[in-house]
Amino acid sequence: MRSVLNEIITLRGGKRPVIDYRNTNRYCVIVSEDNGTKTAYCFGTPIYNRKTRKLVDLRFYHNNGVYCAHGSDSEITVGDGICMENDGGFCKVRFPGEISIRAGTRCGTAAITPTLNGTLIKVPCMADQPYEVRLLSGQPFMEIRANDRCFSLMREPFKPFVTVSCIGVFDGAYQTVAPCSLSYQRNNDQEFSLTLHHGSPHGSTLLFEINMHENKLFQDTTVESLHPDVNNAFGGTAFIGQTTTYGEQWIYSRPDFSRLPELFDKQIQNAILHMPSFGGNCALSASGLTARFCSFGSNWENKVQEAEEITDAVSTGGYLSFNVTRFITDRTRFLKPFDGFILKPKGRGNGFSAIFTGDSNFAPQILEINFR
Repeated sequence: MRSVLNEIITLRGGKRPVIDYRNTNRYCVIVSEDNGTKTAYCFGTPIYNRKTRKLVDLRFYHNNGVYCAHGSDSEITVGDGICMENDGGFCKVRFPGEISIRAGTRCGTAAITPTLNGTLIKVPCMADQPYEVRLLSGQPFMEIRANDRCFSLMREPFKPFVTVSCIGVFDGAYQTVAPCSLSYQRNNDQEFSLTLHHGSPHGSTLLFEINMHENKLFQDTTVESLHPDVNNAFGGTAFIGQTTTYGEQWIYSRPDFSRLPELFDKQIQNAILHMPSFGGNCALSASGLTARFCSFGSNWENKVQEAEEITDAVSTGGYLSFNVTRFITDRTRFLKPFDGFILKPKGRGNGFSAIFTGDSNFAPQILEINFR
């Protein structure tokens, strides 16, 4: 994502928005429309800095020999590594090899880009060449929640302090070819070695995110047939459909409307969920649920069953978009409580579609709500 406003302009087909500056919600940009309605572009993670209340600027700037960026709730510094800090503490990331900084975006071979509350890391990585970084936490003895695609140091039982999340592996033409994996080793009570790797003979570049935590608009998790007991509540990507790494994968998702209280008394005209896509062409559909799911406890073994199929995905400008008006509104078009939905492949054996989940700070999901 180049900028928050650029994404909104893309979703509006190039039409520049007339912004309602009275909005105070950190997740939303409110736009006034020509027909008298308004449209809320609700991002999966806060897009305004918690202290300044300004939109996050996804660029580094030079300051006293280092490069800095302001996240939604973090200060990010790139020097001899990456340091991310907020009121809850700090963490540092060390990279292998000789350190050099060019245009504020590189440590050794790692290209570094700001996300909304952390950094995106892009590194050259062949199938037989794992990439290792060291993560140092300013607070000792933090609990760990991890699987083979994300690693979180936990501030509270269900709230991370910082999360490292795999994105995927890309070929020379920068096409997504496969997921990537992560393993870790505890070096001491504050330092961890994280190893990222993949097994694709076609892959040459690996991407991952490192973000400090902010509460998310979407509560979600993937479930998959090859690892039926795995939960992925904090993972930033999903490969919906069939892969040799995960088998068949689905994602369960539910927006947390308590973060959008301004919309409770508004009549909803239309609601579209935009999920950023970064590879694959598997046809997807969204279905309702027969019961509420738990984002921290759901897996393939205990997954909630689907209800009726509601809507199919439409590919639009780097997003897979779903009309979710029927999911989230009652017959009078006001927001209603609901149990969430499943996003799954329409058929079998059709490959995958790679999307960013509600936990991504690099490419957040966007819920577009037009209302009166």
